[in-house]
Amino acid sequence: MTSPAPYVTSPYVTSVVDQAYIGLTMLLRTLRVWSARDEGLDESPSKLLYIALGIIVAGIVAGIAYAIVQQAGDNIPDPVVPANP
Repeated sequence: MTSPAPYVTSPYVTSVVDQAYIGLTMLLRTLRVWSARDEGLDESPSKLLYIALGIIVAGIVAGIAYAIVQQAGDNIPDPVVPANP
């Protein structure tokens, strides 16, 4: 199997990249098959709950990232203008 990143020379890094690529591909295929199932109304509410949960988690992560950025900005001192020479 060829590596998706041929410029990486280390066999360990190449195998990690290969494994990550294969795992991500399998996950995306599984999600595509799962979301394409049409088994009636019993399946639909659970999919909507998973989507809503994903949106909530994404909102929480975005809020935490925003708070961290704001806190980091508050810790930076204001620039001092040099006095006239």
